Amino acid sequence: DDDSAYSALARAAGISRLGGDTLEGAGPLRAMGMARRQETREAIVRTLEGIRRQIGDPAVASRFDRLFRPRGAWVIDLHDAALLLARTGSPGLDPAATAPALRAIGWLATDAPPDDGIPLALYRLYALRAADSSGATALADAMRRASPASAHAVTTLLGAYDAAASWHTAALRFLLTEPWIAGSGGARSVAGMVRAAWEGADTATAPELGARVFGFPQAVPRYGVPDVLMPRLLRAENLSARQWLARHGGNELLAVLRLLPVDFGETSMLEAPAETFRIVSVRQQSEQSLNGLLEPRDAILVDPGYVPILALGAVVHEWQHLLEERRRRVRLAEGTGEIIVFSPMDPFVAEGIAERRTELLLAPIVRRFPLLGVSEVEKRVRLAARSADEHHVLGYAMVRAVEDAVADSERRAVILADAAGDPAAALRASELERAWRRHAGAPELRVDAPSRRVVVPETTFTVEDRFPDVIATRLLAPVRPIPD
Repeated sequence: DDDSAYSALARAAGISRLGGDTLEGAGPLRAMGMARRQETREAIVRTLEGIRRQIGDPAVASRFDRLFRPRGAWVIDLHDAALLLARTGSPGLDPAATAPALRAIGWLATDAPPDDGIPLALYRLYALRAADSSGATALADAMRRASPASAHAVTTLLGAYDAAASWHTAALRFLLTEPWIAGSGGARSVAGMVRAAWEGADTATAPELGARVFGFPQAVPRYGVPDVLMPRLLRAENLSARQWLARHGGNELLAVLRLLPVDFGETSMLEAPAETFRIVSVRQQSEQSLNGLLEPRDAILVDPGYVPILALGAVVHEWQHLLEERRRRVRLAEGTGEIIVFSPMDPFVAEGIAERRTELLLAPIVRRFPLLGVSEVEKRVRLAARSADEHHVLGYAMVRAVEDAVADSERRAVILADAAGDPAAALRASELERAWRRHAGAPELRVDAPSRRVVVPETTFTVEDRFPDVIATRLLAPVRPIPD
């Protein structure tokens, strides 16, 4: 029961269990250090202190201190890091000095505690600057007219946020890859635990971490291309092309694809017998899709406002998606033909598997540091309040139902793998057919979703000084319905 788990974890972590409108409004902001900051900060510091005490390796401890306690004071998130960096050039800078300017543009609520309101307003300005530079400039001018000294404090602090985003990525990378988890068998890392859970899979390297402003606590996977799939995607048609590939490698050529001067516009469509596809270039789809397309490497983008200690569960969750997709793409390398279909996993099964795997992977750490488990279960409780049919919520319940019905873990994995491509396949498994027979007369739940599938044309090009020049573009139309 997620509600019970959430209550227990929040209580053990020493933070308030949120509910109702407060959960919807304050939950995401708390995960970003912009609501209930004092209480949350105390819980985060207690957790970081506990982590620091059980690090036995002096080198790991030193790297921990440089990130989270560089000058004897705790740095827990983007806002702390920005203040620390801003004070390098302005030692006496006080965040409270930004209040008059922020209030003048209506971005600082009079009833909000300064510890919450000022970080929220600064983050909003930081996000606006990334999305609408002219809008951010207009607000900066308004602040200068209203209160020049306060506006200067805002500018100084805001100027440190980009560097603070780099700190955020480094902090998350530490929590993911460094061996800070003490145990009888020696120190382990979260990445090492993931590798152990995926024994035999290609998990030698943790995914690249990067920052992207989403405006809320979010992490998304960007799917790379396994080396074994490169020959089906990229074909060298002459000696110089083969030499270029040998010298630079497939990943470099995937990066070159983003420079191809091909843009089919937003309304270019292919009318196939079974459905209509949007025609896109690699660059278009890479920019427009959260998950990218033919990315040079696996990566996870995280909003830099997401407090690292709270975002760790989300990063592990997205890594599960990357690993599952990599396994599926490796299988594509065994195929033939000119058309490669990246068919998506069923979203309910995909999210359910990632939710449950993350929960099981982190369980040993969460028992020791409960705060590390709060954000993921709080997310499901919040999403369930909006809709019981949401992908993470219903998918998690589906996976737990399969666990209850199928005791053997290997058989369960086979059933879930089949269901990822065809959810109805689960109903054909004899174990589930027996277990769910009493529900045979229940009404079906149908969730309709529009097709968002796209076609990427075949493009022939040369590369001169790492810049592509298009020779020909060919559109290969599917001749039969593509399975979901």
